[in-house]
Amino acid sequence: MQGNDLRKNQIILGTLVATLVITLLALAILSARRDPVIPDVPDEIFDEPIPDKPTNEDRVTFTSGETPVVVPGTGESSAFGLSVSGVDGSAGSDTPKEKFTVTDVSPAITMYVNDNLNVRKGAGTGYDKIGMLYWASPVEINGKTDNGWYRITYGEEEAYICGDYVQDKSPVVTSPVVFVGDSRTVGMKNAAGSNNYTWIAEVGMGYDWLTQTAAPLIEVYSGAGTKLVFNMGVNDLRNVDKYAKYINNHIEDWSARGVEVYYVSVNPVIDGSCNASNAGIASFNDKLKNSLDSRVTWIDSNAYITEMGYSTLDGLHYTKDTTLALYAYYLYCIQ
Repeated sequence: MQGNDLRKNQIILGTLVATLVITLLALAILSARRDPVIPDVPDEIFDEPIPDKPTNEDRVTFTSGETPVVVPGTGESSAFGLSVSGVDGSAGSDTPKEKFTVTDVSPAITMYVNDNLNVRKGAGTGYDKIGMLYWASPVEINGKTDNGWYRITYGEEEAYICGDYVQDKSPVVTSPVVFVGDSRTVGMKNAAGSNNYTWIAEVGMGYDWLTQTAAPLIEVYSGAGTKLVFNMGVNDLRNVDKYAKYINNHIEDWSARGVEVYYVSVNPVIDGSCNASNAGIASFNDKLKNSLDSRVTWIDSNAYITEMGYSTLDGLHYTKDTTLALYAYYLYCIQ
């Protein structure tokens, strides 16, 4: 009888010990997920010398009224969440439409916008605004008016910009590092704080935004010695072939200009939290990596962050600690 009681006590004790061990292991795993390990990278990567820049401060501009595209050197800043307005003078609803004549400029010449500049239907502020050109954007001039405006082609439409905000030479000093991405890159820019890098990023964007909005800015800020870092795809995994084609179509020109190109893998999500799944991400990463030109350096941050552990705010966007760990890893990989 005593032997049976002893055996029961041993079983109970063994069960308690096994439960305690399993609990401790679970807590250790959860702790690793919450506290990502920042890679052991040299401190000096955060202290890159700042190159000569325009005398004005950095400006954050907004293309959607919500999310920033960072454009250095325009001398003022906008509050997060506000849309940027362009210049060319004040125009009220009762401003008369100026009469003007146009002289053709043939062949067309390339000039550069030195502020965020309104594009109008006619040569004067009394004409309707149909768009805007961002600071430092190159623009083809095909006509000049007798009242100081330039004629351009905007989309497929004849349009006009004020000559006071256009110059012959680009106002840009190329950036040492250009990051191109979506909301995760926006979060990284915010977590990284002040630095001398250029961030071209917008929440919720994908391939179409890359080719239509980001592409001209990439050409403006990339030059000899620039490290161009792409981190896109989580919002439109289906466009993997298009991403590969875009990069491969431009790699010859980038390489000729001395630009080093990197593509960062799409990083993991919590399955069920968004439209992307980790299986879809793995397929995207594998196909893109194998499709890219050999001159593009692949950064497998997905494998890195999966191994080191990560935490998210909503299943898609990472906490500041995880974001900074990724930022340090990116900088480590491009040095």
